[in-house]
Amino acid sequence: MQGASADSSDYSLVISLVANFVYGLAVFLADYYEKTSAKRNPLSRRIRLLITVAVGVLLDICCAFFLTHWSLVLPVLFTIVVLALVIYKELNQFWQIGIVGADRQVGTGVDYRTALGMCHHSFHFLGIGASKLTRDREAFGDAISRCSRDGSPVKLLLGRPNSDELVKFAQMANKDKASYQHAVTESLRFVAELRNNERKNISVRFYQTIPAFRLMFIDDSICLMSYYLMGKGDGSNLPQLHVIKTAGSRDIDSLYFAFTEYFAKMWNASDDWDFKEYL
Repeated sequence: MQGASADSSDYSLVISLVANFVYGLAVFLADYYEKTSAKRNPLSRRIRLLITVAVGVLLDICCAFFLTHWSLVLPVLFTIVVLALVIYKELNQFWQIGIVGADRQVGTGVDYRTALGMCHHSFHFLGIGASKLTRDREAFGDAISRCSRDGSPVKLLLGRPNSDELVKFAQMANKDKASYQHAVTESLRFVAELRNNERKNISVRFYQTIPAFRLMFIDDSICLMSYYLMGKGDGSNLPQLHVIKTAGSRDIDSLYFAFTEYFAKMWNASDDWDFKEYL
């Protein structure tokens, strides 16, 4: 009986080792092919990850029919370790370039009020008129108060409220043609109150053309990036990326660098506002 039990244990161990080897080899070959293939297709990455997980689970299920209870521990642990490494590799490719998260919709993720609450000592913004931010006057005013410092102004890079493009955007959204212009003007009026009446250190410039992105830089370390789709809601239904300034590597290795450069170039090419015009 003891011999039969020993043979059974040896048999289970062999199956376990073979299963682990086959699965590890398959994952390694798939990863090697992806790195060396001349026909890399980004669309296949999600499928490859799903297949890797599915094969690991199926392999453990198959082993359950041949192995004893304790012998099953080894392939299960091995599968968990392999899947953890694969998932980490998939996530790390984003972390390395500064992408740490995303929202399917701004309104259900890091929304405007939440983003303002994250601002503690620095706040730069590129958008149409900042009306979605100034709509919550308390949150916006508090953020400006925390970030307004001598020698380090809050920077708002916006569109002119009399822009013809705002009229077109309002018409695309089936709204009164002056509604967007009015919203931007009201936003500027509140910004001017903070600057002129409360002496907050705010700098506003007007760009020449509508930007490709909406960018919000928080504490010189976080960038929230979205885009515009005029006539399709207020923007809170659009996706948003969370990008951070990476530490311990070159600044150019992060998308944060690209977005700050984009902002800086637009800022330098834009016109200062005197906090009087349009009001």
